[in-house]
Amino acid sequence: MCFCVILLSSCSAIHFPSGNAPAGPSAASWRSSPWTCSSKRVTTRPPSTTWRRRPDEIVGEQLAEDLAARPAGEPLWVSLRQVFGRVAEHFESEALGTAAVAMEKIVRDHPALNASYLERVSRMQELMLEEARTRTGWRDPADPRTAAIVGAAFSCLIAAWTTWLATNQAQPFGDLLDQTMGAIQPT
Repeated sequence: MCFCVILLSSCSAIHFPSGNAPAGPSAASWRSSPWTCSSKRVTTRPPSTTWRRRPDEIVGEQLAEDLAARPAGEPLWVSLRQVFGRVAEHFESEALGTAAVAMEKIVRDHPALNASYLERVSRMQELMLEEARTRTGWRDPADPRTAAIVGAAFSCLIAAWTTWLATNQAQPFGDLLDQTMGAIQPT
């Protein structure tokens, strides 16, 4: 679904830290993706520690960092939409969008892959929760409000992704994301 190719792109960067991309149609595009593991904090580690990091951790940490970089007074929902803008740009890029659609079909057709994907999305949400709790002031883990807002935002992201795929990319992914997130307004 929406993060499948992001996660697989991250795997490519982890397995090829020297910059040697695998052959294929997206081989040149993974280096330029904002969702690969090319940041210094990942690639400067020895391979033994770099390879232990899961791609969902890397993407989740990047999303949390992007959320932390948003203006302090910005409402959480608006910040989440802006953070997800990078996801939209990722999928709207021609080379990565084509690969994402092909990968999505594989994931949807295999229940085990789909279950694994949903587990990874859940871990990414968890990685974003601490920053989201800081932004809302609801820091108590027993308070479900922040988790509900972050979960709803991810649901909007998945709904936009599913619609984008079902309609053969008839509308830009970012427009669909605006529509889904506009349909829900946290109080």
